[in-house]
Amino acid sequence: MTPPGMGMNFGAMVQRAIRNIESATSYNKRGRPDKAAKGPSEKDILMLVKLLDSSIPVWRERAHADLVALTWRDFGYEKEKWLGWFEANKNRTRLDWASDTLRDAKYDASVVPIERLMPECLRALSDGNPIARAAAYFLLRAHTGRNIPFPVRASAETRAKHLAGWIKWWRDNGAELIKKSKCKTIPSEANSAEAK
Repeated sequence: MTPPGMGMNFGAMVQRAIRNIESATSYNKRGRPDKAAKGPSEKDILMLVKLLDSSIPVWRERAHADLVALTWRDFGYEKEKWLGWFEANKNRTRLDWASDTLRDAKYDASVVPIERLMPECLRALSDGNPIARAAAYFLLRAHTGRNIPFPVRASAETRAKHLAGWIKWWRDNGAELIKKSKCKTIPSEANSAEAK
C-alpha cells in the first residue's frame, strides 16, 4: 500500500534506493571499493532520511539501519540531525566518514602512514561499539584489498577468532602492502589545506 500523498511509485522509489545503496557498498572483484568509497548518491541518503518518519515501521527501521551502515553515525530517528550531518559531509568520501568515526572513538585513523593506520584499525575491531568496528572493517578492506568477512555484531569470542586471522594476515603481508602502497599517508582535509 502506498502511503497517502506519496504517489503510486513510492514503493518502486524505495526499492531503487535500496538497490543503489547495496551497489554503493559493494566491492569489485579485486576487493577494492568502487562506488563504495565515494558513497551513496545524495538522493539515496535523502530518501532514507525521509523514510525515518514513515508510517510503516519496517521502512522506518530499515532506513535507520541503512543510514547507520552507510555513514557509521547514529542519530536515531532525528531527521534534522541526519540532514545536518549529511549537508556537512556530502562532499567527503566514505573513507573519510569511516576515519571520522574511528577518530571519534579515540583511534588515530585520520592522517597517518598506512603502517600505523592498519594496526589502529585492527585494534578498533575489538572496540565495544559495533559502529566503530564496522568503520574499522571498512577501512581495512578498502586499504588491504582483503575481502574476508568480519562479524562486527557477533559475540566477542567469535570476533576474536576473526581478529586473530586479520592480525596474522597483517604480520604476514603488512610489509609487502606498505612497500606496494603508492601513498603511505592517508589524505585528509588538513593535508589538502596545507598543500594550497
